[in-house]
Amino acid sequence: MPVRWDASKLTSEVERKSQRGIEKAALFLVREIKQSLKVPGPRKGNRGARASKPGEIPHFRTGDLSRSIDYVTGRLSAKVGTGKDYGLYLELGTKNMSKRPYLRPAIGSKRNR
Repeated sequence: MPVRWDASKLTSEVERKSQRGIEKAALFLVREIKQSLKVPGPRKGNRGARASKPGEIPHFRTGDLSRSIDYVTGRLSAKVGTGKDYGLYLELGTKNMSKRPYLRPAIGSKRNR
């Protein structure tokens, strides 16, 4: 009895399951990043939270950054991040502001999970 091999069927099943795993990982990272951004900063009088120190995760102020964290998927890929311009400035810093990374620390702390 000959064995029939349908490589295209196997390939599409592997891709489908891989894409599902990628989406689960992206959603997990979105949740972890949002959770790390929920830590409120110390209060400064009645004016709200003080800015975070250089190198610290940004303090929670309005929640806009946290709400903007999301992911988009492509074929066997996902991108996690924010559409807010200042998210990039916080993550990488500028010539006038030291970085306050929040994406890379969350990703790095979950790398071996």
